[in-house]
Amino acid sequence: MAFRYFIGFLLSSILVACAQVGQITGGEKDTVAPQLVDSKTTPPNNSIYFSGNSFSLTFDEFIQVNNPQQTLVMVPKHARPTVSITKKTATVEWKEKLEANTTYVVYLNGTIEDVAEGNDSLMAYAFSTGSFVDSLRYSVKVEDAFTNAPLQDITVGLFNEKDSTKPYYFAKSAPNGIAVFNYLKQGNYFVKAFKDENKDLELQENELVGFKTNTLQLSQSIVDSIPIRLFKERGKEQLKSLRFLPPNSFVLSSNYALEQATIRVNNEVLQAQQIRPITSDSIQFFKAVKAINELEVIVERATKNSDTITLWLTQKEKTEKYALLPTFKDQKVRPNESVSFRLNDLIESVTSEKIRLVNKEDSTEINHKVLFSSNELSIEFERSNLQNIQFIAQKGALKSKNGLLSDSINLSIVVRQEKEFGIINMDLSAFKSPLVLEILQANKTIKSYSFMPSKKCVIPYLEAGEYQFRVILDENKNGIWDTGNVKEWKQPEKCLLFTNPIKVRSNWEIDAELIPN
Repeated sequence: MAFRYFIGFLLSSILVACAQVGQITGGEKDTVAPQLVDSKTTPPNNSIYFSGNSFSLTFDEFIQVNNPQQTLVMVPKHARPTVSITKKTATVEWKEKLEANTTYVVYLNGTIEDVAEGNDSLMAYAFSTGSFVDSLRYSVKVEDAFTNAPLQDITVGLFNEKDSTKPYYFAKSAPNGIAVFNYLKQGNYFVKAFKDENKDLELQENELVGFKTNTLQLSQSIVDSIPIRLFKERGKEQLKSLRFLPPNSFVLSSNYALEQATIRVNNEVLQAQQIRPITSDSIQFFKAVKAINELEVIVERATKNSDTITLWLTQKEKTEKYALLPTFKDQKVRPNESVSFRLNDLIESVTSEKIRLVNKEDSTEINHKVLFSSNELSIEFERSNLQNIQFIAQKGALKSKNGLLSDSINLSIVVRQEKEFGIINMDLSAFKSPLVLEILQANKTIKSYSFMPSKKCVIPYLEAGEYQFRVILDENKNGIWDTGNVKEWKQPEKCLLFTNPIKVRSNWEIDAELIPN
């Protein structure tokens, strides 16, 4: 290509200033939830030599209680507080005797809400039975492990034990992802964050979760610059779905690799020629269904228990046509794509005389070669001077291994040329480990490449437009992003997002570089 351009990018981290979230006194007032009238809090927040067994909070509107058994908690848990409402005032009280010289914090995690809309917030009331209130602070940001976007309304907990599911202290993240703790005492804590869907203040297996690898050693107030990265754990290994693609094929999906598995369909082992891999955890397989109403699939792996999934078939589904389905999109073939079609049954034979390729500009026949393998039909031809062609296949041009004859097809195809696309020569030499490079457009991944560390890689056939990039540090070299595991104390693979766009033009070649921070 005649045109070249160079762009370099540096991934930068921006430290967002922390703001106090959800405290009774100080800080910006929430505009939705009931507002506390500080002057009417009795005794005042942060009281010392506290000797009573209750306190009262008055708000600027009528309020009601929301599930106090789960949303109201005292830390340390030396008592079980209850709450009662009188118009605009909430009274929190307990019967147990508190320990001397101890700072307590009562958290109201959505306990108080307005009557009209049910708006609530997280609040904390602190007091000490001794001469001072513990005053250490800790703040940390929570973000999505894959997109790096800040996450709001995430419960961040400080845990005394690594395997604990209920935090000793907790706070919630603001819209900027920052969670702020106050009234902390010195000590060592395990830091975990989770999306508390049912507001029970307990980490559940099905909730978004993240954690700090190292123990938090709190001897002074800390603003943590390293975020907690939340992820969804992989969960139990299982078959996810089984879909019928008439007339004689199926798609089987799981959340584990299927390459080395033995697959039985109605007690018959599938042979290699009956299977077309789609991804590492999904396959298409071919099976004659004329005499089958119920399909049972069993997946067997050497070191695992077998998995079973069942599908019922209707007579209407089984009688659908044997059709050619283009592998290219929108009836347009790019230079790196072949004019090919897939069928949902294995191909036995092709009658080439029943397949034509026509130049739509002058209606002349195009010399071509017909190839087939498994369930795919390909057409080879010289395409350099072609723009618009017509693909015509008569009924019965293909015969399946189960004796089915293909339906007819008459399809207009646009043949695109290399000059319509741009190229990026991407320098990745700043990375020292295996990686996956994702090409993003409008926040969607349009291409994905796996690379070993190298000086430069070529990204061809890009439509004109602006592109961003995500780099996944592929620790296990499997070509995909792997999530984390709390029980194994394993973090998800790191993702670096490069948001400054590169502009690609048709028939242009651009040199660019990605540099991690």
